[in-house]
Amino acid sequence: MINLKVNSISINPVNIQKGTYLEYLWFQNRYRPPWYYSLFNCLRKSLDEKNLNSIRILSDPSGAGTKRGIHNCLKKKCEESARKILRSFVLSQNLEVLEREKAECDCKIRYKLEKGII
Repeated sequence: MINLKVNSISINPVNIQKGTYLEYLWFQNRYRPPWYYSLFNCLRKSLDEKNLNSIRILSDPSGAGTKRGIHNCLKKKCEESARKILRSFVLSQNLEVLEREKAECDCKIRYKLEKGII
């Protein structure tokens, strides 16, 4: 991560607002809000313990767990688990919280297929 000389960074994944171009694309199935899995991957790849000693990462996405906000498959158990992982990371600033993320839901396979990971 680049040293930006800031003490906190707030990450707010996109949510779809009414009457926007993004909503237009979403209605045409040309856009999907971010997956929690993508956010977790981004955090894992861009941060290390050294960064977290000087920069606090914040994230409390609006619309999270809804079809217009960051979500995985919208199954209640999956969404609650993802929110809990994110909340635990933000409170602890411990990357191990993200490493312990488990693929308890079938949607992780769909995510990997869509992203070309497998």
